[in-house]
Amino acid sequence: MTSGIDLRQLTYKKIKTVKRLIKDKEWELAAYLMGYILEYALKAASCKALKLSGYPPVRNKGGKVDGFKTHEFEQLLIVSGLNDLWGKVSTDPSYDNWSTFTAMYPGNWTEMRYEIISKFDEITTKDLAKKLYDNTDSIIETIKKKKRW
Repeated sequence: MTSGIDLRQLTYKKIKTVKRLIKDKEWELAAYLMGYILEYALKAASCKALKLSGYPPVRNKGGKVDGFKTHEFEQLLIVSGLNDLWGKVSTDPSYDNWSTFTAMYPGNWTEMRYEIISKFDEITTKDLAKKLYDNTDSIIETIKKKKRW
């Protein structure tokens, strides 16, 4: 089980990695890793919202992890307690960042690692970085400012 603090630390560690990947013009890999960054942040927020020592919190009788096992951002949004921020249309700049970012990662977005043709070029990847972590209304900065993780 990974603690909420560990998930926050992973978020920042992976942001550093994404910055290096962008510098090296590794657009597709940077974009892929940004999906995981959002996942870490939402799971860290879930730990705080649900007062859990770690994520995921549930194991079945066979020892397999069952609780909250998902990569889908909409499900994680609800579990994280952040639905009040981004669960409905809003004029808040952070909502635009959320909706634009998550639209690039539909459904089972982790499957993008198997795609031959990438939709992530320099402009798209840098824009996603701004929406995720690199401006005052970014998703990560909003979670931080609102003390939700």
